[in-house]
Amino acid sequence: MPLEASCLDNDTIIDLVKTNYGYNITDIRPLPLGSANCYMVSGGNFRGFLKEFQSGFDITDINREDELIEYLSLRGIPTVRIYRTKSGDAGILCQNHAISLSEYIDGETYDYNSRKFPREYTTSAIAATTAAMLGKIHAALTGYNLPVEMGSDWLAEYSPESCAAQYDTLLCRLDRNTRTEYYDRIRADLCYKKSLALRFAEWLSMTYMSKDPLASLFSGLTYTPTHGDYHSGQLIYDGVNIKAVIDFSSAATLPAVWEIMRSYVQSFREYEFENIDTNSETAINDTDCIDIDSLCRYFSEYMKYSPLSQHDLEAAPYVYLFQLLRSKYGYKQYLDGTSSDNLELLQFALRRTNICRELERSADKISTALKKLL
Repeated sequence: MPLEASCLDNDTIIDLVKTNYGYNITDIRPLPLGSANCYMVSGGNFRGFLKEFQSGFDITDINREDELIEYLSLRGIPTVRIYRTKSGDAGILCQNHAISLSEYIDGETYDYNSRKFPREYTTSAIAATTAAMLGKIHAALTGYNLPVEMGSDWLAEYSPESCAAQYDTLLCRLDRNTRTEYYDRIRADLCYKKSLALRFAEWLSMTYMSKDPLASLFSGLTYTPTHGDYHSGQLIYDGVNIKAVIDFSSAATLPAVWEIMRSYVQSFREYEFENIDTNSETAINDTDCIDIDSLCRYFSEYMKYSPLSQHDLEAAPYVYLFQLLRSKYGYKQYLDGTSSDNLELLQFALRRTNICRELERSADKISTALKKLL
């Protein structure tokens, strides 16, 4: 679900690849992967993966990703090589958009919007392989220098009132056009997330009984250099095995349990919200819940390669919920009309709000079960 319309057409891509890389391209196929505009490009015996990054990325980001890929490759993590230009650069600029070209690897990918894992894969060897690979990545990146995200500054800048005000802004924008498709559903979601932001700290205080439960939640968490957007859509599978991990453009130092929780939920959902044309306030029922046993197995496989503390395990669902409740991603783009695929972004936002509802309901049970792994 690209965030922005592409600045490239076929003739431009053919010229860019020829001029900068020396390959003659005859076939270009858009690929529905992630938030960038991606293409499979081929000609003769050559096949490559061309990625047009969204605004905000530059050549420095591609160079950083290239260095990280090389570092991981030398430590046994299967990655995808970025091709260098004729002048030795890892990427190029076109109309102020950074562009990279890398090798194209055949295999299966399972995107969280289009090609989800079948329901039974939640408890399969593929789930174990996926968790194990994340653990191996974290072990390989021990000591690697990446910028810290979701750190002390990010935590300090949060206030329930400010977060609620941001949802009010979106609600005002929505209410200026009550004929907006899915109006009732969007409004219910925004009101829910505003309410959750205002009461989250008090709700959390039932678990972390202190004057500052948010500080207690994040204090002592294991932060690790990590992929930053790890899920099944970023992996190329050959059966149960992983042939390559792709797209390290979001790599950062983050709470390990945030990446684990997020990767499980985005890869191995036990249910899907296939249709968003509903005015249901929650679109969720009592049988729609995270399979806690499967989630625990996922954590266990990860921990065979990277350790977690008791506090990490206890905090995992609350950390993930806190990050989700702050995010307006999807709603803002849909209401602004700035994305090339607004409906898919909205669907993603609706799903994540349902995950918030689910986690609010089941976080205590998840936390209790995870703590038993040590």
